[in-house]
Amino acid sequence: MPYEQMKEYHSRGIKESVNILMAMHCGPMLRGLRNEVILSVENRLMKEMICQLQETPYGYLILNRGKKKCLVMLYHIERFCRYISQKEIIKALDVFGYELSEEKSPEENMIRALFGIAQAMSEYYAGRAEFPHELGYILEYPLRDVEMYIKNQGQNSLMTGYWKVYDNLEKAKETFKKYDQVREQAIADVMAGKMFYELAVSVSYTHLRAHETS
Repeated sequence: MPYEQMKEYHSRGIKESVNILMAMHCGPMLRGLRNEVILSVENRLMKEMICQLQETPYGYLILNRGKKKCLVMLYHIERFCRYISQKEIIKALDVFGYELSEEKSPEENMIRALFGIAQAMSEYYAGRAEFPHELGYILEYPLRDVEMYIKNQGQNSLMTGYWKVYDNLEKAKETFKKYDQVREQAIADVMAGKMFYELAVSVSYTHLRAHETS
């Protein structure tokens, strides 16, 4: 998508600024390729973003409030509940003290995970702790890549894209390509007249119906 066209759309107003921002960062989530995403949102846009999310299947978590911007995690509530309650994710986060379990409901596991990462990020931004690299598990990065990232302290990766890749390079390249494609489609959709919340509802519903009947 030509930069000048995006810049012109962005300049039309707050609603359009939020719309293009969400499309740029949330395409893979809208298409069901991932369940969550983190983006930086200008403080002046937060109210509009929250309004747009109200009629969608998405929730939001503010990880940090800065003077000019907020760091925000968006997540598909139903899919994130299922993801975070998987045995291997529960085991991975247990090392960091998240206290999830297979006995707890998916909703409770989700709340504990969100509270845990919000607290960890707060400690980091306050200068009382190191960056919580378990965020990679919560963001659904491949387990092996997160493990190797932590072990290598972020060095010696095979490739850097939507995350740093340490294992299964070809699969990662394929995934990144898909992410780029759906991102471009989301941007094209909103610039053609759709609002983000319209796209979120319609695409998510279609994806879930396809999942139920497959």
